Amino acid sequence: MKLMIKNGKECKENCVKFPPYEPVVYETLRTYNKKPYFLEEHFKRLLASASLVNIKVKITKEDIEEFALDFCKDKEEECYFKIYIDTSSSFYIEATLLEHNAPQSVKIGFSPFRKAPSSSIPSQLKVITRSDILMTRINKGDNYDLLMLNSGGFVAEGSFSNVFFVKNGVLLTPPLDCDVLDGITRRNVMEIAKSCGIEVVEKRIQPWEVFLFDEIFLTHTSKGIVPVGTVVNRTFEAPGRLTKQLMDAFASFVRRY
Repeated sequence: MKLMIKNGKECKENCVKFPPYEPVVYETLRTYNKKPYFLEEHFKRLLASASLVNIKVKITKEDIEEFALDFCKDKEEECYFKIYIDTSSSFYIEATLLEHNAPQSVKIGFSPFRKAPSSSIPSQLKVITRSDILMTRINKGDNYDLLMLNSGGFVAEGSFSNVFFVKNGVLLTPPLDCDVLDGITRRNVMEIAKSCGIEVVEKRIQPWEVFLFDEIFLTHTSKGIVPVGTVVNRTFEAPGRLTKQLMDAFASFVRRY
């Protein structure tokens, strides 16, 4: 099931017509327990993206919450939303239903394209026309996602996900100054890990190091924590012991949300 809203009114899917050669900012959002998850943080990120490209935001956080609650109220599944705002301040909400189960494990690789440095394109800017993200997604083949390196050659993130690594019981992830999006699920997982007594380290990671870790997982809004079973031709236990611990803790966390 898919529903498209334009400026507060239902419309057909082909009603989405963005101005050519102009930025369109976006944000994604999902529900847990039929409630928008961390809506305040997602809305702040939407405002931040819009501010960077001088787009005026007319939709309010309350508008999004009302729409999300109404769309989800009679559904068995949880719901997922993409919110777009163009330079005319027109806003669109694409609402869909989420599959019940997240992937058990996934395959990832490395993108042939580097993440643009924040000095060129701010990492926190979410626009549908980011060429580094678009080229990576186009070329991901049968991979779930591809890891992008930053201009210095360090691991940054996936095209729609943050990445975490486990070594000897320590949780590692690239720091924000590696041109990494400050993912909301990323933040949640780091806080949950610390509350579980797991050491969390933000560290610059060389691509060759990826193959030496014990466990790898991705995080992103729609699926939460996604275990990685294969990187190129190297296989990993998925989910590994620490990944499974965090998946269980995250599930408990969102149930209480």
